[in-house]
Amino acid sequence: MPAEKRGRIAGHRAQPGQANHQIHAVADRLGRLIEFELTPGQRSDIGVANSLLATLPKVEQVLGETAYDGDGLRALLAERGSTAVIKPDPDP
Repeated sequence: MPAEKRGRIAGHRAQPGQANHQIHAVADRLGRLIEFELTPGQRSDIGVANSLLATLPKVEQVLGETAYDGDGLRALLAERGSTAVIKPDPDP
């Protein structure tokens, strides 16, 4: 699948003793950074995903980790014609 047809979202949490910030990133299927946002550690992953994806062109699939599992994000992706490839949260 061409790089422009697939997107990826991911978050990084600081380890104990480090600053409490998160890096939320959007990359193409080759891992090339397209967009990112640095947030305080207490901020919701879903809210950041919505704002990051809203500015990007339509893609066929969006990969995301469990922290990004949510009905609102899945609905946004479906409206855009993208398939959400996100592992369901075992503790919704």
